[in-house]
Amino acid sequence: MAGEAGKSLWLRLLSPAFAFCVLGWLAVSGSLRDADHLLDAWDRLGSAYQNGRIFVVLALLLFAMAVFGWLVQALTLPVLRLLEGYWPEWLGVRQACTERQRRLFQRDRTRWGVLEAKKPLDDRERRERIRLDFKLRRFPIEARMMPTRLGNILCNAETRPIDKYGLDTVSCWPSLWLLMPKEDRELIGSARAALDEGARLFLWCVLCLVWAPWVWWIVPVALLGAALSHWALSASARDYADLVLAAFDVRRLQLYDALGWPKPKTPAEERQIGETLSRYLLRGSDAVTPVFTFNKPPAPEPPAQLTVERLEVTVTEIVGVSGLARAGE
Repeated sequence: MAGEAGKSLWLRLLSPAFAFCVLGWLAVSGSLRDADHLLDAWDRLGSAYQNGRIFVVLALLLFAMAVFGWLVQALTLPVLRLLEGYWPEWLGVRQACTERQRRLFQRDRTRWGVLEAKKPLDDRERRERIRLDFKLRRFPIEARMMPTRLGNILCNAETRPIDKYGLDTVSCWPSLWLLMPKEDRELIGSARAALDEGARLFLWCVLCLVWAPWVWWIVPVALLGAALSHWALSASARDYADLVLAAFDVRRLQLYDALGWPKPKTPAEERQIGETLSRYLLRGSDAVTPVFTFNKPPAPEPPAQLTVERLEVTVTEIVGVSGLARAGE
């Protein structure tokens, strides 16, 4: 127990909140101007330790870490949606950025079509076709295009089950989640946690810009950290999107079984039935169709018919047992 508590303490000390607060204290106090000022800050810290004021400093530090940590935690989802491209319409840039994403998509799709029709391909062209195929499958349909690459990756994961199976992710995902085994839920949960952690790291880097009035070089460092965290965020989004789509690919029929819904038999029929199931989960229904197909317990086997031959065998067995019993007496 003590080891776990110590590990948790070190994790808190090495957390981004700790780095942010210490960086702010050093920046505001002027300790980051040069090496001499940094050494003076270390001497003041040692003096505070000798005078017993170190406990006040630690208490203020922990309080600041708690406040900023709670703030970043609360802003994780809004920041993630902002990075996806859910911007206010009055900004006037969402449409322009979305059109740019559409042009990039159409350019790559045209090039992919040229390579797909060309036979044979050399090694460079084959690698280019694989790269384009990887990029194109991250985009949703053009009507649902988002203004950022991250938004298109996550939008594709949210809407591809609708286009492919007729299953709405918003209405079907909670039920599908309950049907997954523990290992699958942990795997998807870890991918989602990595996605949220990337958004928080990006926000921490942006927040470091508030110390720029005291230390100018924080600006390029913070911007570089934001760019790297955004790159890592896109990679985490791809992993999470792949797992969500794979869950629908391999577990969707279990959803039909659990809800007693008739299973589709063809891809075209699946899309139509999936849309009906999604509406049922979202709003319910009082229709008389389809008829539920819940698994019923097997019917008991009928008793064996007593024929003349079976009766003769039964009488012979009884007489034989009775004769053995009398012989034993």
